[in-house]
Amino acid sequence: MRALLATTVAMAFLFCPASEAAAQDMSAREEARALFERGREAQSENDLASARTLFLRSLELEPRAATAFNLAVVCGALGRVAEAHEHYEDLLTGEYGELREQQRAQVEDLAREVAERIARVRLVVTGASDVVLSIDDEEAESEPLTDGVPRALVLDPGSHVLALRAEGRPPERRELELDEGETRELRVEFAATGPTTGGGGGRDDSEGEVAEEGGGLTWLWVTLAVVAAGAIGVGVFFAVDGASGGGRLEDDVFGVTETLSFGF
Repeated sequence: MRALLATTVAMAFLFCPASEAAAQDMSAREEARALFERGREAQSENDLASARTLFLRSLELEPRAATAFNLAVVCGALGRVAEAHEHYEDLLTGEYGELREQQRAQVEDLAREVAERIARVRLVVTGASDVVLSIDDEEAESEPLTDGVPRALVLDPGSHVLALRAEGRPPERRELELDEGETRELRVEFAATGPTTGGGGGRDDSEGEVAEEGGGLTWLWVTLAVVAAGAIGVGVFFAVDGASGGGRLEDDVFGVTETLSFGF
């Protein structure tokens, strides 16, 4: 009897960690689902900033194509077209699973639309190497800039402040106002001597426009994707089962979900 009890206790200890991990995983999925639904609600009320925050939090907890898609649409409506394009590209490259043919076609269309709105700057620095670039008070994640080597920047249209720092050189600062789809070359020349703190001369060495360079699924895809008069209007729906009419979709996390036909 004692041997049986000891064996039972030992087995309980063995299974507890797995059960706890499964419970935590389910809890994260439930929270992701709740955040997703709250994001959709905010989206339908045209509270796009809140919708973006909620979709981002949901995506961090549970990477899902539906969440990434809705997040991309919201970012595009907010004018955060560079971010929107990143999310569309993640979808197209299979980051969240394989897309069906109709889904891929629509994502490709939306990706092209936001790509046309992105502003691109060809930045060239001279007079210094290992230049650290900050854009709108956030340090760029890319490698430091090298003397005379162009760097392509992908930016949202609107106002931006570029700050550049190099050891032994006075810092430089440029303010830019970019239109949708604009391409521009910006040259920044570092002075050989001068103070190492404080603002730069603020000259805008832009040289006008230059040629543009380079430049399974189970959750229901639901978003409000038509932007009219500054508000999000009619919804876009992906029927995951590919049916042309309405139906019901069995979801492993969210249960049965009503679906609508694919289209605007």
